[in-house]
Amino acid sequence: MRGPVTGGGAARLLPAWAGVLSALLFSASVWMPPVGFALSLASPGPLALATWRSGLSGGLLSLLVGVGVTAVIVGPEAAAIYAGQFAAGGCVMGLALRAGRGPAAVVGGYTAVAVGAFWLTLAVAAMREGVGLGVYVGQLLDQTSALFAGAFQQEGLDPETVLAVQAGMDETYRSLRVLFPGLMVCLSVLTGWGNALALRRSAGGGDGWDGWRAPEWLIWVLVGAGLAGVLTAGVLSAVGWNLFAVAATVYFLQGMAVIHRVMAVRGLPRMFRIAAYLLIFLQFPVTMLVAGVGAFDLWFDFRARLAPSSPPAGGGTRS
Repeated sequence: MRGPVTGGGAARLLPAWAGVLSALLFSASVWMPPVGFALSLASPGPLALATWRSGLSGGLLSLLVGVGVTAVIVGPEAAAIYAGQFAAGGCVMGLALRAGRGPAAVVGGYTAVAVGAFWLTLAVAAMREGVGLGVYVGQLLDQTSALFAGAFQQEGLDPETVLAVQAGMDETYRSLRVLFPGLMVCLSVLTGWGNALALRRSAGGGDGWDGWRAPEWLIWVLVGAGLAGVLTAGVLSAVGWNLFAVAATVYFLQGMAVIHRVMAVRGLPRMFRIAAYLLIFLQFPVTMLVAGVGAFDLWFDFRARLAPSSPPAGGGTRS
């Protein structure tokens, strides 16, 4: 990866422009949902880049600019959410990359800040409403479910279709109430990983993480959490399913690293790779298969078997 830029007009302007771009990406979630939500997940990237290139001072400047622009565009409350859940995590990501840390530190640091800020934001909002945190989260989920239900009813669908859609949404809603904490961690992990990889590529460092493996002890978390989810009930079952979702997400990333290494070493065409990635992200059974590849890589070492001629990855160490 190229070293940090320390001089020049472009280097001095980078933090300010990074803050503006990050704020615009985040604000897209308000302007044009649901596409804007996907764009908002890229908002940590510019701040991470500014921090990596300009250090902590550049990152803080980007954060302040991003918060200010967000406050002007979508209001102070949204700016507070942006600062905690996206901007601060982006700065932490940039510092970890600047220090040459591996995937566990880079993505783990981002996830810890983003998830902590998310729950802090909800706790403050619940205090303002005078209700408990669990009650407030339930109210948010109820409002979201009602919003989607109303949207489908306005589409002019026939009654049978509406009932079928409503039944599916009710099932999804019940699952979401149980898995909500774990899903937020999963989303933060995927957001951190995606932004970090994009940053490494834009900075000239390549992918570099296609040799990464999850720590060996995580397999026992996956197995134990799955058994707890299936064999127990109540709170213990909910905790098990949430831990299972997080562990499965980590193994999904290991599976993606395996697939990327194999396709790169074997020189598969770019269009084939794009189609494969689209299939992975758009078809849930394929997504789960990739997570399975990541888990079984602990025993089968697919990269050594299927891509033995590949050079060692810079950052492909166990964490």
